[in-house]
Amino acid sequence: MVALTLLRKRWPKTALILATAIAAAPFLLLLMSLFLDI
Repeated sequence: MVALTLLRKRWPKTALILATAIAAAPFLLLLMSLFLDI
């Protein structure tokens, strides 16, 4: 958690991009699996 705060202070844009990518990864995998199943 401390590393995240340090990243926010140093690179706010990259931290946001990484956070969004990590948060979106599972949903993207689920969507891909659904499309592959159909």
